[in-house]
Amino acid sequence: MCPRTCCRQYDRSQSVAHAGSISVAVDRLEKKALVKRKNTVDRRVRLVELTPKGRVLITKTFREHANAMKEAAGILSKEERLTLLRLLKKLGRRQEES
Repeated sequence: MCPRTCCRQYDRSQSVAHAGSISVAVDRLEKKALVKRKNTVDRRVRLVELTPKGRVLITKTFREHANAMKEAAGILSKEERLTLLRLLKKLGRRQEES
């Protein structure tokens, strides 16, 4: 989802998939009690917030992912890892701009 506790459902749909796909995904996550939707003053905007159960799962998942990436990058030299990190950050910034 997003690193923040709460984000607009629309923002996630713009960065990863079509709005309809995101709605279906959020419905499924909500049924599993991993997220909850929050209403806003603007009825066109829906916020999606991680529940405590969702926060535990995402923390565990990020930790496992970080360990897997550290292991995968273990074959690279320190200089190569720094170059890879710089390039991945550049790609990430580009994605945020579009």
